[in-house]
Amino acid sequence: MKIKMSLTHIALTGLMALMSACGSNTNSISANSNNPGAGALGANVDQKNCQVNQVYSADYGCLNASGCGSASSGFSTQLNRCVQGTVVTEEMKFGRTAMSRHYGRLTVTNTTQMELMLQQAGLCNSNYGVATSNVSSSRCAAWISRGAFLIVKSYNGALHNVNMQIGAGTQFPMDLVTVLPGIYGSQVGLYNQSGYGSSNYVSFSQMSHKYSFNNGNGMQIVGVNPSNEPLNLMLLVTSGNLGIEHFEGQLVYQGVTVATIPMDKF
Repeated sequence: MKIKMSLTHIALTGLMALMSACGSNTNSISANSNNPGAGALGANVDQKNCQVNQVYSADYGCLNASGCGSASSGFSTQLNRCVQGTVVTEEMKFGRTAMSRHYGRLTVTNTTQMELMLQQAGLCNSNYGVATSNVSSSRCAAWISRGAFLIVKSYNGALHNVNMQIGAGTQFPMDLVTVLPGIYGSQVGLYNQSGYGSSNYVSFSQMSHKYSFNNGNGMQIVGVNPSNEPLNLMLLVTSGNLGIEHFEGQLVYQGVTVATIPMDKF
């Protein structure tokens, strides 16, 4: 008798297999480990170990810029204040511009898990506050209620390096997506007039690696830490690859599907 397995189960099984293959402890799949969007901390960290759009400081490492009021300032938990640094760009981290770019609007299927992911990334808090420009006091659910998005960019490299950018507070981050797929283009103007457009959202980037999935018909884009060890975050695609115009995916965090995404090349 055949047993039907959910995509969530497949995703968790595949991720644990990847972690085992890389010599990692599968027990790292837990609610308090492997924070997404984190870069290396400490003095004299290589800026390539930061995430795209983090602020690099030679003294304090990779810092989140959210809530500091300046693009070149990042929040140091060690000092409990913002410090000046250098914003990490794609070229600084990957050494080149993207080979492929895909964009999609998230349909959140598990709000609680989505909130946890954003909170673990240091973007908001699930328990208090309202969505304002002061990220440290903003509530994750308020950002999610206004929409969410995913941008995936790929770069040359032995492990086919990929950068995932996940955001909430808007569906159309116009300062990031310069040319939207045609099926979305007509919606952008009206959506941004609502006040939930390009300037009022939170997001984090995650360095990732691409692995073949479903007998080569699909792929798993798995977040990795600065030591190239798999994290609890991945984009699961049962059919499709980064070379085509459109594919359907699922965003999986800690083995739980948090959203479905139709991805289009731009």
